[in-house]
Amino acid sequence: MPLGKGGQVRVKDAQGKLVTLQRSVTAVRWTFVIGKDGKIAYKNTRVIPAQDSKQVADFIEKFEKQ
Repeated sequence: MPLGKGGQVRVKDAQGKLVTLQRSVTAVRWTFVIGKDGKIAYKNTRVIPAQDSKQVADFIEKFEKQ
């Protein structure tokens, strides 16, 4: 799995206090859909998280009509 540059993310700790976490690297996100035959039917290596679920749902809808 390829790695991208790290970064910072602000999250709340167990007490609700905002803390900044520093990552030196980040795993690149990929999405796969495996067909009933066990083969990769869909692969996206440029995932935009906010759009990914819609893209996958659209693919599956079209794939099932084939």
